Amino acid sequence: MSIITQNFGKGPKKFSNKFDFFGKQSKIGNYNNQNQLMEKLKNFLIAFIVGGLGGFMASILVLPFLIKTNFLNSAVILDKIVQPREIITKIEEKTVLVPRTEYFSGSISKLKNSVVAIESFNQNQLIRMGSGIVMTQDGLVVTLNSVVPAEATVIQVINSGKIVSAKAVFRDYINNLAIINIPENDLQAVRLKEGLPELTQNLAILSKFFELGKDFLLVNPALVSQVDSDKNTFKISAQYDENNYGAALIDNNGSVLGILDFKNFKPVLILPEVINRDLSSYFTKVQK
Repeated sequence: MSIITQNFGKGPKKFSNKFDFFGKQSKIGNYNNQNQLMEKLKNFLIAFIVGGLGGFMASILVLPFLIKTNFLNSAVILDKIVQPREIITKIEEKTVLVPRTEYFSGSISKLKNSVVAIESFNQNQLIRMGSGIVMTQDGLVVTLNSVVPAEATVIQVINSGKIVSAKAVFRDYINNLAIINIPENDLQAVRLKEGLPELTQNLAILSKFFELGKDFLLVNPALVSQVDSDKNTFKISAQYDENNYGAALIDNNGSVLGILDFKNFKPVLILPEVINRDLSSYFTKVQK
């Protein structure tokens, strides 16, 4: 029987000697060949594993460093093969966080007297503060129940520098909503807008706070991040701000799309449908 084996670097080599595969000489030849093959296979596996680990470490450590520092102008070459995901993330963050107050200037001017600052006291101690929206010309204001808690002995509403006392007349503990009443007859009511905004639509958060005898208007940006047409709800992306409890979420047409609450520092909306339902329940209660 003839045996052909691979002699690396010198091409195939043919042995014409006939071996008895059950004899001593053939076993020694086989053992030697097997040892050489196993040694070469082991060296190949070691080189493969070491090379693979080296390439992996380079991809997670070296490449990001070269891209960030542009070491020896390497970013020019790497930019062709590495997608700059970090840059895309920064662009998205700027889209969400950069305010566009000039886009809402008309809406802000229309609603600046319809959003009020609210302070709640217990035994002359300030315990809560937030904002609210004027719902009727004769003094009904909607805010968060947590802004005007039941333990508050005094509730103050501040608008255009004027401070008036208020009284809670309706509480919705499930939706954290409250209706308060102030003795005014010439207020400018907001216009609630039911329905869903467009995904990625730019909105604004309008709130007020009272400090040093003046009420200040705050404007923060918001972006529609999720729309659920089946449940008729939507979510927004916005930074947490302690002054935005009870704030109005507005569009560029001057309509109010809801008021703002926060859970775990994330914005939660109370939509116009809930506000209108609570107003209806209050009017029904008053008429009885």
